[in-house]
Amino acid sequence: MRKDQISIQLYTIRTITADDWDAALGQVAEAGYKAVEFAGFNGKAATEMRALLDSHGLKASSAHIPLADFQTRLDGVVEDLQTIGAEWGIVPWVGPDDRSEEALKGMASQFDGYAMRLKEAGLKFGYHNHDFEFTTTSADGKTVFDQMVEITTPGLVHFELDAFWAAVGGFDPAELIAANADRIALVHLKDGNMNDLESGKDVPFGEGTLDWNAILTASRAAGVEWYVTEQDTPNPDNIQGDITTALRNAEKLAR
Repeated sequence: MRKDQISIQLYTIRTITADDWDAALGQVAEAGYKAVEFAGFNGKAATEMRALLDSHGLKASSAHIPLADFQTRLDGVVEDLQTIGAEWGIVPWVGPDDRSEEALKGMASQFDGYAMRLKEAGLKFGYHNHDFEFTTTSADGKTVFDQMVEITTPGLVHFELDAFWAAVGGFDPAELIAANADRIALVHLKDGNMNDLESGKDVPFGEGTLDWNAILTASRAAGVEWYVTEQDTPNPDNIQGDITTALRNAEKLAR
């Protein structure tokens, strides 16, 4: 991980972006981040987002985009990504009805199609996990994640591994990355207490007990492109402190 590969998932500061995008991105830049990963525009146009990024000296590494947007406005998704300058379009989750073995087969075909459209535009497609992807839904005992990897096309469909949620799901993030090195292109730097993972409560990156030396070693070997800090439950009274702590801890581990 290099310093210029570090980004922040803006869901972390959603309470600020909900009211004032300019102030939110200003805080991100003040903390020292150079790149961001979007989690929606809150009704703003992509052109407005690009102008705000430029005004704060930020770039977009990637964007989480609802599956419904890919299904209903694929060309618009491509245009939005190109406008904000993000190379990666990421589906952040799939609903309960789309997780069965049969449903995943249809989803894989969709993902391949979306990925091909993005590739034609010089962009890349990925999927971000939570913990449910590490439950078993197939007759032969495969997890949702394993099925997704198996039935989507390498080189087209990539994965953004959320290390925290993989650990909550009972799997070793470093082992997952090593086993799927040709598929995992982004990693969420989300941290928590390994003795209290079931609570779902995370902490600023580097302040928990996940084995980041092992995770980052596997990530470097896999050629991961982006390392994205994220905290679902930042301290509401000190969000700026939490995102700054996460970045400083990431920078200490950068090479």
